Amino acid sequence: MAAPAIVPILKKVATYVLTDKKLLKTVLGIVLGIIIIILMPLIAIFTIGSGHIQVDTDYIQSNIIANLTPEDTAKLQKIEDDMNSIQTKMTEAGYDETKVKRAQVLYTLALYDYSDRDNFIDDLVGCFAEIQTNEELISAINLKFGTNISYTEFEQVISKIEAESADTSSQSSSE
Repeated sequence: MAAPAIVPILKKVATYVLTDKKLLKTVLGIVLGIIIIILMPLIAIFTIGSGHIQVDTDYIQSNIIANLTPEDTAKLQKIEDDMNSIQTKMTEAGYDETKVKRAQVLYTLALYDYSDRDNFIDDLVGCFAEIQTNEELISAINLKFGTNISYTEFEQVISKIEAESADTSSQSSSE
């Protein structure tokens, strides 16, 4: 049901990303960062755990890192630092892991270009409230950063992330 509604949105996003060079570089940097930081260790764990394939992850990671430009390395480091700072500030403000993930999703999908602003992370954290709907959160973000984030699109992304997170946690608890 939800897939047909998402297809036009994905086409629109893909067209926008592919036609904007700066945004394309940013998205590629984020994807590369995800591959290096998250997927490679997971692949290593699964392949080593299965015993079927031996992968030299250190060799693969060193090759990937060796092929990164200094600019790519700096971008990946900034993304990692920002994600850690968001988690720290949100936790210090008393927010639970759900709100931390929402802040990180907003940063990754919509606010990366604003991350060079003074007090960016404080401004992002300031958009959250203890009792708040997603619609109120998106309104606060749009007002603070001058963005035009769609509540509906944000809700779809968050729902998908939470569903996948629930699936992952239920699988690990049943093992």
